[in-house]
Amino acid sequence: MMLKNEIITETNFRPEEFDSTLIDLINNASNGIAETKIIIQVNGFFAEGTVISANNYFKIVAENHDEGQFQSYILGVAESLDKDPNPYPLFIHLVDVSFHSSTTGGAITFPLWRAKLKDITGFTYGSFNKVD
Repeated sequence: MMLKNEIITETNFRPEEFDSTLIDLINNASNGIAETKIIIQVNGFFAEGTVISANNYFKIVAENHDEGQFQSYILGVAESLDKDPNPYPLFIHLVDVSFHSSTTGGAITFPLWRAKLKDITGFTYGSFNKVD
């Protein structure tokens, strides 16, 4: 049960549209190699979090919903990702996310975040350091 908008294959993948280093970070998380702390720039905001696999993302979403049709569907998505991981991701999945803006001064936090790779205009490794 793969999400249709998340299917990219070797034949329709256009590497010039994506940062190969960012794709490697996502694939490392998906393959259980490493979950990396990063800061990404998306639509003028900075999002700080840890890259996790799409599978873990959907499992956490399912855990946070009462049992029922939605939870069953989301667990099915997670299972399909276990069986057929996609080496050409369209999305990045983050956990423990903080959004920062140069205009607000504070941070907005979310337990999970999913963003389209093509919307990311920059990234760096690590997390924000507070400056006094």
